[in-house]
Amino acid sequence: MFSYYAVLNAAVFAVAWRRNWHALNMLGFVFTFGIGALWGKQYYRPELFASIEPFLLLFSAFYLLIPVLTSLRAPAGGRAVSTTLTFGLPLLAFPLQAALLDGDRMPLAFSALVAALVYALLATWLIRRTVAQLLGQSFALLAMGFATLSIPLAFSAEQTAMAWALEGVAAIWLGLRQNRRWPQLAGWVLQALAGASFFFGQEVWLGLETGGLSRLGVPTAISLGLLAVTAFTTAFLYDRHAPQRVTVWPWFVVGLAWWHLLGVHEAERAAFHESFVLSWLLFASASIALTALLRKSLAWPRLSWAMLVLWMPAPVLVALTAWDLRSPLADVGGLAWLGWGMASAFGLWRLRAPVARLTGLSHILVLLTAVLLFAVEFTIRLDRDAELGDAWVIAAALLPLLLVSWGLWRKQHWFAWPLQDHFAHYARYWHGLASAGILLALCVIWMMPGSTAPLAYLPLLNPLDLIQGLILLALWRAWTALGHGGRVVLASAAFISLTQSTLRAVYHWSDGIWGPSLLDTASAQAALTVVWSLLGVTAWVLGSRRQRYALWLPGAILMGVVLLKMLLVDRHYLGDLAGVVAVLTVGLLLVGVGYIAPSPPRRVSEESAT
Repeated sequence: MFSYYAVLNAAVFAVAWRRNWHALNMLGFVFTFGIGALWGKQYYRPELFASIEPFLLLFSAFYLLIPVLTSLRAPAGGRAVSTTLTFGLPLLAFPLQAALLDGDRMPLAFSALVAALVYALLATWLIRRTVAQLLGQSFALLAMGFATLSIPLAFSAEQTAMAWALEGVAAIWLGLRQNRRWPQLAGWVLQALAGASFFFGQEVWLGLETGGLSRLGVPTAISLGLLAVTAFTTAFLYDRHAPQRVTVWPWFVVGLAWWHLLGVHEAERAAFHESFVLSWLLFASASIALTALLRKSLAWPRLSWAMLVLWMPAPVLVALTAWDLRSPLADVGGLAWLGWGMASAFGLWRLRAPVARLTGLSHILVLLTAVLLFAVEFTIRLDRDAELGDAWVIAAALLPLLLVSWGLWRKQHWFAWPLQDHFAHYARYWHGLASAGILLALCVIWMMPGSTAPLAYLPLLNPLDLIQGLILLALWRAWTALGHGGRVVLASAAFISLTQSTLRAVYHWSDGIWGPSLLDTASAQAALTVVWSLLGVTAWVLGSRRQRYALWLPGAILMGVVLLKMLLVDRHYLGDLAGVVAVLTVGLLLVGVGYIAPSPPRRVSEESAT
């Protein structure tokens, strides 16, 4: 029967060689493959493969070449293309081939690859001829389809993902070069299929179910790296050919996601010194250095965002390394953080030209990470290893922030390297963040008892009081340009600091308990009355002598508060020696004020002086 069909189809082909008879071509095609499919369903057995396969190849060759003859003969500039024969043949012939091979993957993959090669050769030949360009482009599409189909038939999910990703970026490159949308769309679809093939492949899916990516090994790492590179390459191509399109950022974000997934995989698999955090830190350091190199080599400033994303979790990594190790710089942690610091310095150095909008944020993140790293290290070392009192621990923890803040304020050319020439553009953000951190540190200091063990406690000459004074002095010098609001905040912080220092001295020199209950003692109330009176009288006298109403008024208000406090609170402690001393001290101070500064300064003088 098939020999008879071969003769009939040879006659159809001979007619097609001489003239275009579409109806005859369609009749032969439908009957040949339709009856062949029905016969195969009922009578085919695997042992008949050697006798049936040649006929399937012969019939496919007839109806593959008939559209070629038709297109070459057409005078309409290549528009006469038989859609049914062109696209119907692979849709019918390849499933029949799969049935003949009984689903055997490797022979079927080889068949798809051969089909792709045949279609590619015909496409190359036809596209060069003006009258057959449309058919050549159709064959090129079919060649890409068969090549894509051959990959999952022959390889694993990971290998399929890599091949489809490469094929996808090649299609996008071709579409951009030719300014055509269909190849670009095909490239998007192929890369999406690559991602789906990776995630839903049997090996990767089983690896995720059985304990994470670390079980998947080196092939998975290669696949993730290639998927990231192809996504970044796609973003790079769109940035070069069509930078105004919104297609750049989606692919850039996809590339970042693949790359960070690769980092998770490698951190789990390598486990440097059995620490996931250290492994991730090393991966981030290497990624920052690589990105910094490529940013200038490729002239692609958008890679600055990749460095920013790698720097963003760094402050959290400080806490994680402290949790994972004895301290962030313990054991090999010091080497890991040294590598991160060198890579970050190199990355910031590469950000100098061209300067991106995010350069300031990147620099601030690196500075903040360095401050946190040494603050946490000093805290752990002094608290756990040296067993010093909390005053020493807190003072040491604040030193990195104070040192860096002072350096960026007074010695920018040293402390802001390698971006010292650009730091002035975003210095206010760092100084604002540092000021907020310093004020928060003051709040922490106010809550601490300030143990100076193993040394004895000395008022005003202990670490907490000294660090408080240093902070207030630095804020006073740094906030000179601020208005009335800044001066009020600073004065309030100074008043609270002096109050807490007084209560801390009472706590250490008495048998009281640090906490709110300390205020319910005669010694604490007497000490506060004396200190507040001295502070108020000093402001009162200086304001009167210097004719500064803004200084005199707070002193007068504070003295009023002291008198009200004596009336409502201190009268309960008059039977105690401390209470009597406090009352006498306030009385003597008021008498002295009446003699030295009997009248307040005029507000008009203050306004004119201002």
